[in-house]
Amino acid sequence: MFLSGERKRCLAQVIQEKKLFSCHLCNSGAFVIEDAFWPMMAPQHELNVNLNCANCGAGATTPLSLEDAQRCGFSGPNENLPKGP
Repeated sequence: MFLSGERKRCLAQVIQEKKLFSCHLCNSGAFVIEDAFWPMMAPQHELNVNLNCANCGAGATTPLSLEDAQRCGFSGPNENLPKGP
């Protein structure tokens, strides 16, 4: 799903504040947000954010709580976002 720059900045801020990302390959904390989706299976109250390490390009998925997702303008699992695995 296309994420606006505003939403990406908000998600990045939350992820950085909570220190939710550290690359498993190079240990970098820098990342690029690719997309976000609500999982089809439990827990559906978390927004999954797909990231790539800005240093080495390794991919990762970071779950955000519903509260954090709402802080960034996401309304919840019924929102018109693609459903992930």
